[in-house]
Amino acid sequence: NTPPVATDNANTVPINGPASGNVLTDATPDSDPDGNPLSVASFTVAGRPETFAPGQTVTLTGVGTLVIAANGDYTFTPAPNYAGAIPVVTYTLSDGLGGTDTATLSLTMGSNTPPVALADTGSTDQNTALTHNAPTGVISNDSDVDGNTLQVTHIAAGSTTADVTSGGTAIGGNFGNLLINPDGSYTYTPDAAAKALTQGQSATDVFTYTIADGNGGTATTTLSIDVTGKNDAPITGGVATGNVTEDGVTTASGALTISDADAGQSSFVPQTITGTYGTLTLQAGGSWSYSLNNADASVQGLKQDQQVVDHINVTTADGTLKEVAITITGTNDIPVVGNATVNVSEEGLTGSIADTSGTLDTTNLTTTSGTIGVSDTDGNTLVATLTAPTTSLSSGGVEITWSGSGTHTLVGSAGTTEIVRATIADNGNYTVKLSGPLDHPVTTSEDTLSLALGIKVSDGITTTTSTLTVIVEDDAPIASNVSQNIAVATVDTNLLIILDNSGSMNTSDGVDGTTRLKSAVEALKQLINRYDDFGEVRVRIVTFNSKASALGTTWTDVDIAKDQLTLVTPTGTTNYDSAITAGQSAFASTGKLASGQNLVYFLSDGQPNPGTEIGTADETAWKSFLQSNNVTSYALGMGTGAAQSPLDPIAYDGVTQTNLNGQVITDFNNLSSALQTTIPQPASGELLSGGLFGSTTGFGADGGNIRAITVDGVTYNYDATANGSVTVTGGASHGTYSTTTHQLTITTAAGGTLVVNMNTGSYTYTPIATVSTALKDGFSFVLVDKDGDLAGADVAFDISRAASSVINLSSTTTVIDSSKLGLTGEYYGYNETTSATNTSTHADDTTLGNLDHVSDMVSIIDGRSGETLVGTYDAAPASSADATFSADKIDYGFGYTTGTTTVGAVNGNLGANPTLGADLAVNSGALYNFLRGGTVGSDASTLSTTSGLGNTTDSGIRLVGLINLNGGTYDIRVTADDGFRLNIGDQTVAMFDNIQSPTARTYTGVSLAAGLQPIEVLYWEQGGNARLRIEVKLSSEPDTSYKTLGTDDFALFSPTSAPVLGDLQDITEDSTQNGQWLVRTGQEQTGTSGNDQITGSDGQDIITGGAGNDTLTGGLGSDTFKWTLGDAGTTTKPALDAITDFNKASESLGGDVLDLRDLLQGESHTGTAVGNLGSYLHFEKSGSDTVVHVSTNGGYTGGTFTAVATDQKVVLQGVDLTNGGALATDSQIIQDLLTKGKLSAD
Repeated sequence: NTPPVATDNANTVPINGPASGNVLTDATPDSDPDGNPLSVASFTVAGRPETFAPGQTVTLTGVGTLVIAANGDYTFTPAPNYAGAIPVVTYTLSDGLGGTDTATLSLTMGSNTPPVALADTGSTDQNTALTHNAPTGVISNDSDVDGNTLQVTHIAAGSTTADVTSGGTAIGGNFGNLLINPDGSYTYTPDAAAKALTQGQSATDVFTYTIADGNGGTATTTLSIDVTGKNDAPITGGVATGNVTEDGVTTASGALTISDADAGQSSFVPQTITGTYGTLTLQAGGSWSYSLNNADASVQGLKQDQQVVDHINVTTADGTLKEVAITITGTNDIPVVGNATVNVSEEGLTGSIADTSGTLDTTNLTTTSGTIGVSDTDGNTLVATLTAPTTSLSSGGVEITWSGSGTHTLVGSAGTTEIVRATIADNGNYTVKLSGPLDHPVTTSEDTLSLALGIKVSDGITTTTSTLTVIVEDDAPIASNVSQNIAVATVDTNLLIILDNSGSMNTSDGVDGTTRLKSAVEALKQLINRYDDFGEVRVRIVTFNSKASALGTTWTDVDIAKDQLTLVTPTGTTNYDSAITAGQSAFASTGKLASGQNLVYFLSDGQPNPGTEIGTADETAWKSFLQSNNVTSYALGMGTGAAQSPLDPIAYDGVTQTNLNGQVITDFNNLSSALQTTIPQPASGELLSGGLFGSTTGFGADGGNIRAITVDGVTYNYDATANGSVTVTGGASHGTYSTTTHQLTITTAAGGTLVVNMNTGSYTYTPIATVSTALKDGFSFVLVDKDGDLAGADVAFDISRAASSVINLSSTTTVIDSSKLGLTGEYYGYNETTSATNTSTHADDTTLGNLDHVSDMVSIIDGRSGETLVGTYDAAPASSADATFSADKIDYGFGYTTGTTTVGAVNGNLGANPTLGADLAVNSGALYNFLRGGTVGSDASTLSTTSGLGNTTDSGIRLVGLINLNGGTYDIRVTADDGFRLNIGDQTVAMFDNIQSPTARTYTGVSLAAGLQPIEVLYWEQGGNARLRIEVKLSSEPDTSYKTLGTDDFALFSPTSAPVLGDLQDITEDSTQNGQWLVRTGQEQTGTSGNDQITGSDGQDIITGGAGNDTLTGGLGSDTFKWTLGDAGTTTKPALDAITDFNKASESLGGDVLDLRDLLQGESHTGTAVGNLGSYLHFEKSGSDTVVHVSTNGGYTGGTFTAVATDQKVVLQGVDLTNGGALATDSQIIQDLLTKGKLSAD
């Protein structure tokens, strides 16, 4: 083994080391010739006797520590701040095999480098200490290349120095004190000098400090701290509060004190500040004064003793705010109330006359409202009340007394009648209502009267008063000339006279000593003559004694009736019960006028025998008869033996359903005039009945009466006191005055009768009935009101006979060109199989199999036309069909004879046809024979190809266009081989959807609408027999009535050749020429204002009867009966019209229509819904007739019939709208009429 070779090592130890290395591998590595691994076996230190093992730490006191590992690594750590010599270390190197060698490790301490100190800065304000700990202290930016620990050792401020000890050293600067520690941490605290700095002013304190690295190295630098001045809040005091009072002491003053550490800032900024409630003025020295803004709303709004504070901030010299607080105490303010003047007028009261007479006339209102300004600046709750005026007032001479004074509502009354009412709300809203007239001081013209109504408004503490002045305008009477045109209408009358001819009627206490019977007969003759003056009259006479009987068997004319009366003789006793029973039977006799008014006159001179009086059941039956037949019954007792009570049940108005009460005429001299007064005004309402007061004539609101009436130069002066009295001046009196009714009745020189209520001014003027030429009549009048004002004017009547007429309508016709007749026929060939014999082929051949269903026809026709065609009633495009023709008579395929040639039925294939191109006539083949080819005018004569013709296995035909029908229920018989479908009016009425041998099939009860209807026939045949015949008849007719569907019996048209019909037009056959069809045009006719008889044409007419009682006959065709609002009568005398032939079938089936759209006012319904029509219409079954009761303004409220609301009646003669009682209510009947299109209403 060769020993290893060890080499000496050297290293420099840095100050405050350590130093490390590897003795085996340093600059000159140790080695082993044999390459054995080397290690340190041991080491020694000079001056030490021990041998140290690898890894053992050797402490060299005061010098340091050493450790050498077996692998050669070593570390020497010098003692702190040690800089002297280090003993030499000798180590033994081993190769592990016994070979060793030694070498040395020489360590030398390195030299010390002084630290580097950099200047430090800091900043703070005068009130804040500046502190930095060691990491951010003054040493934090200093350095030492030797890595020595640095410490602050000295500090200096100006000429003052100090050592820095471990507890920290304090030193004072120019603006603060610095406390600094050896590790460089410090705290700088500003002192009084800094406090003296003003806001924004700055100063710098500079300190010098020294650091040391512990190895003799030092460095010195500075710490500069910038100090910024801050404002120092002043200390204020003195008087900072004050007190003022609303509407009282409104100023306050005081003085503030101030002390401020900042030089020159112990003062205030002189200023004037506006606060919430006032203004404060401040001097620099602190003295202030405050002035309250007493007029400000917020000040005046303060309640009693309510306090608010005005917070005002004043500013010191350095900008610091100081609050001055002023307390404001409120006082009570009185309410503020305005005045108002308003106008109301008596011209707005009931019975008043509105005018613009005079400058004082400003309004016609009786009620006015407004607002009087009411306020309280304190916002207190206010209470407003009214107080009565102090002046004395009256109405109609009755003193006005006041109630409610001191409340919100003040009422002035005359006795128990309220005249004026005023209300006021707490917010000042007022209303004044005038309900009656006040007596005005001026009696010669309209003037005004002022009412000063007091107003009091209290806020709970104080009260303020004001005035609401009400100016009341007067209303004086006004009289204006009136001119009226009176047309005396023609009124037809059915007059049933039931005359007592008992034995007592032979008593001679009649007129001029004649018998009672003779006097009654003469009075009745005059009555008949008077009705005859108005129009046509029919009379039926029943006489009664112990029993009753009618004279004759029918209604008679006037002359026969008067002759019958002459022949009546008295005998027997008195049987009322038998009399009215016979009267009802007689009324039902034939011969009465259809549109006449129906009247009964019952005359008797005595009371009925016991048991024959009119009992409760009798009365009920009698009234029911009168109501059902629209009869008015008068009952008159004659002579001293008559009594009213037995007559009362007989006297009844069945039209208005009101009791009339019987009359007893004890003096036969008055019988005729009594009968004359019962003559009703004509139903047309042409006899004038009204008041003297139109829109410009009347007593006015004060009320009054007629002062005088002058007729034919004679003046009738009226005194209204007590029951009234009349004195006559200027000539002989032709009038009578009733103290009971206050009516003055005057017969004029022109024969008219004037009846005037002298208290109310209402009048009735009845002109002479026998007016044949125009004449004039009239009167003048003077009014007086309760103020004593007078006004006069004239009333003039122009009298003429009202028009009435008999009108017969006729239709006009236009011939329809025969070339336009006939359905469009379309032929379609089809092949169910492919064969060389099929000379006509189509793209859809074989796609459907056999042609044997409607769906197959639809597929072929729609497919070839390229559109949905079947069911549209349009013709196919020319290129779609193989051939076309005009179908004038659908009777195809049956055998026939033409000339000397007999053609058999088509028993072969209908598709066996010649091969032809487009647009060629067809003169042979199965189709030609099918259409009866060779006969004159046959459908085959119009047969021509369109796309071409040839042989096919199957065939189809379509016939399309329009057919004109009379609406009704029909039976249809179709004979065919094979299948077919017949559509009329958008419904399938006959169909066999298959194939068959020739078979006749019948379809019954088919409902078809009237007029032009679309028609389409589909027919198919797939070889074998070919037959098609269509026959039609009404269901009510026998089978012998079937007619073949063709232009001889039905108007048939192609889709484009039918005439366009207007509302009054239909199509009819010429009665003189079979198969010639006409467009028939009916008429629209409006009757006169009188009683008309209008008969319609044989076409479709629109008939309006007009005013009066009209008899309307529609005639043939679907007619519309129309009414307008002016056609109705009044609720006291309804107009009565009759329709003699109303067709109750549906409009679509040719029935008639009631058009009430212009008659009814305010009705509403949608479609076939009843809506509110039940408030306008009521239906009554009367015998074989139906009576339609009409209230034009909807007076049957909620559908409840009220007879007194009726102003129009329509009798549908021989018509039962209840359908035998199946329709039991008005609503059901209305629904039925609407559904059938028979009732037109908005």
